[in-house]
Amino acid sequence: MSDAWDTAWGPSGPHQGAGQRRNPAWTLDANAAEGATVLLLGLEDLQGECWAVLVDAGILIERAADVTGALRTLTARPVPVVIASARWAQALMNAIRAQPELPAIHVVVAAALDSPNELRTALDAGADDVMRVPFEPEVLSARVGAGLRAARLRANEALMRSLVTNIPGALYRCACDADWTMEWLSDEVERLTGARCATARSRSAHAPVGRHREC
Repeated sequence: MSDAWDTAWGPSGPHQGAGQRRNPAWTLDANAAEGATVLLLGLEDLQGECWAVLVDAGILIERAADVTGALRTLTARPVPVVIASARWAQALMNAIRAQPELPAIHVVVAAALDSPNELRTALDAGADDVMRVPFEPEVLSARVGAGLRAARLRANEALMRSLVTNIPGALYRCACDADWTMEWLSDEVERLTGARCATARSRSAHAPVGRHREC
């Protein structure tokens, strides 16, 4: 593939005159984990070269014919980013919200550039991002890169919440200053000490927030 891009991609194929640019696949390399997948829902008119920038970065492209098929894929294996057509946006978001085990997915809705109705539908769906079609490779690369970072952050937060919930005792984080100022405490501190987390956070590690006896 050429290392220069001078087209934007839409349902009718390449749109000339977008200006020559370097291959943007490199912007995804640092973000794309080995075997990362982008799932396409709808967007049947966008084939092949439209997604080449993702393939060049080592990202796998899968397609789903409908929301049921998308959920089947999303629950079967990790898929950090979904790009959906506007007509599937609301149904997809409703389905994902109903699945609490899918908190890390980043959803991008594609809306036609010349369709205010599609843009309104995309925005009303409450997706994480909206991308206009036709799009340039740089735009696709940037949106997917941001989605991969967001999905990774959400997955880390979900893991942290799970650890905090299941580890016995209280967890805390304090600043490395003279007072060891409290920055974060788990909710368990209230049961152990009787002090609410907001109150405990306002104190230093040297100031007792309560006493707890094991026996």
